[in-house]
This record gives sequence, C-alpha cells and structure tokens, in this order.
Amino acid sequence: TLHTPQNGVTFDATDFPLTSKVTAQDDSGIELVDVLFTKEGKQGTQRLGRTSTLHPTVPNRYELIWDDSPGPGTYTIYAIAYDKTGNTTESKKHTITIK
Repeated sequence: TLHTPQNGVTFDATDFPLTSKVTAQDDSGIELVDVLFTKEGKQGTQRLGRTSTLHPTVPNRYELIWDDSPGPGTYTIYAIAYDKTGNTTESKKHTITIK
C-alpha cells in the first residue's frame, strides 16, 4: 500500500525532499520495494527508489526519500513489492501535482 504521497495532493518544488511511505507484507517475506513514477504527457517510467530495509519501528513499513522535485507537472506514483518467491504486487496509483 502506498501511503504517501497521498492521492490528489499538490506540492511546491520547495516541499522537497518528500518521504514516500509504503507498507508491504507476504508470508514468504518481502525481498524489496520499488517506488516508481510517470509524468503526464511524457513516455517512460522512472524509479524514485528501491529499498529492502524495513522501517525500524513501524511493522511492514518501507520508506524512500524523493530528494529533488522532478519539475512542474502531474505525476502518477505507485509502488511494487517483490516477495522472496518472485511474485509482485502493485499498489494503487496516486496522482500528484508539482507546481
């Protein structure tokens, strides 16, 4: 589940860095989590980051820092969790706007 950034939020470039928070769990264990984004009107998907490190105090939580604004526009952001047996699950997609 992608928790932040929340769907429909508008950010200023000065709001960066942002923390992307994801929860993921699987009986076999989570191998890693990717957070990806696309920009409206532009082809291709970019990786915000990848982690296999659990948050130290929040169960099943993974966090990635989005250091710099990718520029003004409308973005779709989502997470993909990979379990230890090779299965993947994609989160719901969130749309955000950067001014």
